[in-house]
Amino acid sequence: MTRHAEPTAEELDGIDPHVFHRRWAILATMCLSLVLIVATVSSVNVAIPSLSKSALRPTDTQVLWIIDAYALVFAALLLPAGAIGDRFGRKGALLTGLVIFASASAASAFMGHATALIACRAIMGIGAALIMPSTLSLLQSAFPRRERAKAIAVWAGFAGAGAAIGPLIGGILLAHFWYGSVFFVSVPIAAVAFVASWILAPSSREASAHPLDLASARCCPSSGSPRCSRPSSKAPSAVGAAPSWSAGSCWPRRRSPASCSTSGAPQSRCWN
Repeated sequence: MTRHAEPTAEELDGIDPHVFHRRWAILATMCLSLVLIVATVSSVNVAIPSLSKSALRPTDTQVLWIIDAYALVFAALLLPAGAIGDRFGRKGALLTGLVIFASASAASAFMGHATALIACRAIMGIGAALIMPSTLSLLQSAFPRRERAKAIAVWAGFAGAGAAIGPLIGGILLAHFWYGSVFFVSVPIAAVAFVASWILAPSSREASAHPLDLASARCCPSSGSPRCSRPSSKAPSAVGAAPSWSAGSCWPRRRSPASCSTSGAPQSRCWN
């Protein structure tokens, strides 16, 4: 019976040996979590006709919010959620995000009012914002530098695959089940990802915790509002308010040494 040679210190590159041996299983788990939240962005689009004819009887504006509430909250909270994971623990943030995401997905499938469904979709966005940055950060904690680029490339490839898989799975489900199945299918997948992450993912957090940069998050949400998707008499005032909003958001970020979003991001040690 042959035994595999133990990795050298150079091969480990500071990675815990137990984590190093299961790094590819960790990558598979992180990719599963990523595909889940990315596919959810696009899968609901194929459910629009069924939603419009359902007992919810949503208005056109409510349909827009049902579609966009998830992506809007997801994008708005992505930066601060990543900072929370760095500060308090990435594994904990991932597990918390999966629980929030699965719970809101299950509730979305059975909601009897359009407004309640919009709220559940927004809560799903909170979970997704905790999941996505944690998956990438945990890969950096599991892979040595020489393999890190390969792992991140695989991770990014699955993100693209998730966007393509979403409408496909949604169409198959809608051909056999009710519109809520598009939401409920996420529950068992999230459960598998939770168990695998609990067992495999390493505990990881930033050694030097910085204050949370909430100012950066203010730059994201206004651009994705579905109310901006059609002409409105409020458009001129919104355009006039945009420079003030940007100035109010960017000034604190320029002054903050721990900004989540800066023009110097590519020079950050996190990119090396």
